[in-house]
Amino acid sequence: RKAKKNIRKGDRCYRQGLGMYINAINYYSKAYEFNPNNALLNYKIGNCFINSIQRASSVKYFKKAYEINPTITKDLGYLLGQAYQLNLEFDKAIDVYNVFKQSLPPRGLISNYPVTSSMINKRIEECNYGKSLIIYPVRVFVDNLGPNINSEYPDYSPVVCKNDSVMYFTSKRENTTKRKRAEENMKFFEDIYESYNINGVWGAPKNNTISVNTDLNDAIVAFYPDNEHLLIYKGSNGGDIFKVRIKKKGKLVKPKKLSKRINSKYHESSACITKDENTIYFTSNRNEGLGGSDIYYSVKDTKGKWSKAVNLGSIINTPYNENSVFLSDDEQTLYFSSKGHNSMGGFDVFKSVLENGKWSAPENLGYPINTPNDELYFKLLPDGLRGYMASTRDEAPLEISIFIWLLSLAMRN
Repeated sequence: RKAKKNIRKGDRCYRQGLGMYINAINYYSKAYEFNPNNALLNYKIGNCFINSIQRASSVKYFKKAYEINPTITKDLGYLLGQAYQLNLEFDKAIDVYNVFKQSLPPRGLISNYPVTSSMINKRIEECNYGKSLIIYPVRVFVDNLGPNINSEYPDYSPVVCKNDSVMYFTSKRENTTKRKRAEENMKFFEDIYESYNINGVWGAPKNNTISVNTDLNDAIVAFYPDNEHLLIYKGSNGGDIFKVRIKKKGKLVKPKKLSKRINSKYHESSACITKDENTIYFTSNRNEGLGGSDIYYSVKDTKGKWSKAVNLGSIINTPYNENSVFLSDDEQTLYFSSKGHNSMGGFDVFKSVLENGKWSAPENLGYPINTPNDELYFKLLPDGLRGYMASTRDEAPLEISIFIWLLSLAMRN
């Protein structure tokens, strides 16, 4: 009776979706202690884990469910393949994906969960890319910034000034302005936080000094080239980018929306500007793109007006999402995240080099910078040896989050 009661409580959380999965796990785990051999229970626990920061933990439960009853749900094989992929067990993932593909109905739809042969083929491609990338790992240290910056809530989009003394980042933690939650996933709305680097230690982040935070989504985008302004995102009008001035003591004032040539009724979420302030690169999911969110650029004319935005084209953009655009200090390298190209799963960070006035074919930054999880918001410091990014990899004990990581690109001994 206790086990069934915990399952009922877990199911109520489970039905509420992402924001309540960790609560569902707590109830399901108590029922699991009573009967670990229930296929549906194993499936539900696995599904909770694969939608949390502990995504790789899902493999144990999906595998158990698959061994007990591989047809308990129609998407079990696909999710088990994802779990293996997240664990870098690429050969096992490929085997499961291939078996699952044979079970697809002709139209490629699984009840209300759309899985097609092309989606599975994409996953198999990612696994093959992953196998090739982990053979030759990049010489880099990837370190979690720890509890001074990261919390049990999503923390991402780190933006650091050139001397590495001030960091702004975006978070959905419980002390967000007015503590409002989004109805679709029960997560708190975004706020901008700031932290100061004192003798190599990042101080406790604060959001109550950021005057541009509202009770809706407010996120940091980038430092403006003059270091006296910031670009921020506000979730109005589909999502637009604003320029704000940094006053003394870090206070942000007077948000000013960028030109209509840049912002649209669609979602604009990341941007970077050249030092002369005459060219902006930004991401948008406007409908003239190649698919999903693409990278665009706009150039300022002699009168200070921005030109019509131009898509960077199929060398850079793919039918999948591109995001988190960033320009190196010498403005010769464009970094961005993409689910396309030779991603090993989710968003990977890529770079493209400006050669003879054209951007080169993107190059994957490699493993362990990239993993089958999402890697986003890559920012390189001017020294070219250190940088920051956000990732959903589960190498930290905290739950349901995306973490900010420090990259040290110096050669390993």
